[in-house]
Amino acid sequence: MGQDYIQSLDESAANYIDEWTNDERATITLRQLLDMRSGLIPVYFDPASQNLSERTETDESGGDLVFADDQMSACIQRSLASETGNPVWYLNGRVPYQRGAWVYSNCDTMILGEIIFRATEQSLQPHADIHLFSKLDMTAYWWRDNTAIGQENGNFLAYCCLDATARDFARFGQLILDGGVWEGEQIVPSAYIDALKRITQDSVVGPPYNSSYNYGLKF
Repeated sequence: MGQDYIQSLDESAANYIDEWTNDERATITLRQLLDMRSGLIPVYFDPASQNLSERTETDESGGDLVFADDQMSACIQRSLASETGNPVWYLNGRVPYQRGAWVYSNCDTMILGEIIFRATEQSLQPHADIHLFSKLDMTAYWWRDNTAIGQENGNFLAYCCLDATARDFARFGQLILDGGVWEGEQIVPSAYIDALKRITQDSVVGPPYNSSYNYGLKF
């Protein structure tokens, strides 16, 4: 947040996820991941195989990733939805999902955690401890998955599972309420806070959801 590891939200995510460099996924921006509009097919936990797989029909749970030992690899490997013919999968079994449309996908947020790891050479928990939690005097613990090939004896679960007290979560809420400032220090760039305030105008989700539903920049 404001440390210049990442230059723009509109740059290609493939600048960090090099597995996407040489195919269509290089068109995906960091902003699209933040807004859950990546166009990537969601994955879900398949109890039969005990693995994550691309989904042909989906609900709104985000994919139940938490049950998988490796919650990152499938998120990186998934493919873009088709732009021609019949879409690859259907939102709630009703509405064809088109590339760039909004859909709640835990994988999009997992990828953002990996981008932070690759850009800063720090995993999510230690990076947040240094640049956010310690500044708020906030104690928080992030869950990790059970893979040995991940960021730090497992991939931190960027999409969920941050253990903290209600008082410490309130500190984070107060930070946002105060424009990203804590005890006189600008912790979160004011431009980002201003963008959060515009979500109701800039990030309308649209059909099949109520047109008043908004989601952007992870808010």
